[in-house]
Amino acid sequence: MIHNDFEVSADYVNKRLGINITVDEQVDYCFKMGHTAAKIDNDKFTVKVSPLRADILHACDISKEIGVAFGFNNIPRVVPETNTVGKLLPINKFTDML
Repeated sequence: MIHNDFEVSADYVNKRLGINITVDEQVDYCFKMGHTAAKIDNDKFTVKVSPLRADILHACDISKEIGVAFGFNNIPRVVPETNTVGKLLPINKFTDML
């Protein structure tokens, strides 16, 4: 069964997207994306998603929707807090050599 009602924290959305917008702005962005949303308090709001949107399964999907409405190009770029170096897994390196 697909759940189409979500209770989302504004702080959760802001941390995922790296922005700082109010609950009211997030509710407006949900409306912009075609969802029904209502403010609960200064940190929480509810979102009712259309049954036609089967791709929205979790609160992180609501964050993505708000990010799209906000504009990903409008999110400030920052250097990550941690520095990592990637490399191939040994099994992938071995299969590439084959």
